[in-house]
Amino acid sequence: MHIELAPNKRYYSIGEIAKAFDVNASLIRFWDKEFDILKPKKNAKGNRMFTPEDVKN
Repeated sequence: MHIELAPNKRYYSIGEIAKAFDVNASLIRFWDKEFDILKPKKNAKGNRMFTPEDVKN
């Protein structure tokens, strides 16, 4: 599977991740709740910010 994300970014938004995996953002939120290995940071607004390590997992 080839995932197209901008290289050398420190954080990706949930929208960028959903688009890269061709799924809905709600599925990404579900994975976040179900799997302890995913630990996205949240900004002041509460938006999830995924690291490249999160994307690999």
